[in-house]
Amino acid sequence: DMIPTYELLLKENTHGVSLISVVDFPAIEENYFLFDTHKIEWKKNVRGIISGPVLIPNKMIYRNDENGEYNTFLSASTIEQVAMLFMQNQNQNNVNLLHDKPTDKVFVFESFISDVSRGVMPMQGYEHLPNGTWFVSMKVDDASILAQIETGELQGFSIEGLFGMEKKQISADVALAQIRALFN
Repeated sequence: DMIPTYELLLKENTHGVSLISVVDFPAIEENYFLFDTHKIEWKKNVRGIISGPVLIPNKMIYRNDENGEYNTFLSASTIEQVAMLFMQNQNQNNVNLLHDKPTDKVFVFESFISDVSRGVMPMQGYEHLPNGTWFVSMKVDDASILAQIETGELQGFSIEGLFGMEKKQISADVALAQIRALFN
């Protein structure tokens, strides 16, 4: 028996993403890249920038909580709304570690959605991700957090937010494609 699938939507009294967490195992299964290669001879200059995808359209995200087991996903149009609301609501400083350790040493300074029709390409290294993927870059101004990133203890982004859920029937074709993707 297939576990149920819900589309996450913005509805009345929901605000989408209010916070982005830097985590060890991101649910979207895509890690960010650490951009720290800008070094000059006489002085180490580690830029402390991390960049990568936050939300990927139609990517199934497995959940197991008080509601049981289920999958969730967001459409490209919902992701676009969510990314715009995140910036409009000035949430750039709402960053934590592992969903529980607040930090004022990490902030979002760049946010974009890949959209080939607008000439906005995916970030290099993520060309395989679909149109409508939300990418961010964060500045990390803390040596201990940077050390956790460099050792791989922290590997990606994860969202915190409030969404409505709508149950979806997933076709056999889509289910089969998702199962195949698990083994590739």
